Amino acid sequence: MPALKRGATNAGRFGILLVALLAIFAVAPFAERHQGPVQPLSLAFSAALVAGVYSVARRPRVLKLALLVAIPALAIEWLSNYYPTTTAVVVNLCLLGLFVAFVAAVILLEVLEESRVTLDTIFGGVAIYLLIGLAWTFGYAVIEHLEPGSFPLGEAPLQSLRQPFEFVFPELIYFSFVTLTTLGYGDMAPATQPARIFAIFEAITGQLYVAIFIARLVALHITHQRDKQQS
Repeated sequence: MPALKRGATNAGRFGILLVALLAIFAVAPFAERHQGPVQPLSLAFSAALVAGVYSVARRPRVLKLALLVAIPALAIEWLSNYYPTTTAVVVNLCLLGLFVAFVAAVILLEVLEESRVTLDTIFGGVAIYLLIGLAWTFGYAVIEHLEPGSFPLGEAPLQSLRQPFEFVFPELIYFSFVTLTTLGYGDMAPATQPARIFAIFEAITGQLYVAIFIARLVALHITHQRDKQQS
């Protein structure tokens, strides 16, 4: 099936996903102040899960795999708001990380297969970058949960655990994207070997993605302009 025809299906799906992901960043700074049973981040993550499923829904097999991970992740996310346990939190983090990485990989393959650059293609590329950062965030959260003190903030340990079952994500989101963009460490740095190894791989992933994605966009644009001149 031609790329242009496929692109007409689920039009704007990457833009919807991008908005849902940006909502996580908008909500995260205020998560610590919320005292109710339902966490704002749970709402934001739930919206991102639904948008992620929608973004890969045009291929039945891919959709089934996405639902296989998203449904348990969504169920545990909300269950942990009312019946929080350490096991539930760790399982939820792993499922969320797996789902985010899966959606990022699927969208990347679709973007690389496109024959021309569209606005939704660009939205998809930006969404992939944010998904990569979030996937590593969940990985860091698991590390911090299993080995507290892996990500000290200045000279003090990172207060990632308000309670044995609850994480405060803003610091780890910040750390993940500082690493992904290779801005350098000033106030926060990995302090354990697993944390350092994860940080190395995230930095490499960020650089490779930017290089590959920009190169692909340029190649698509050149090809499209050449086809226009020949037609």
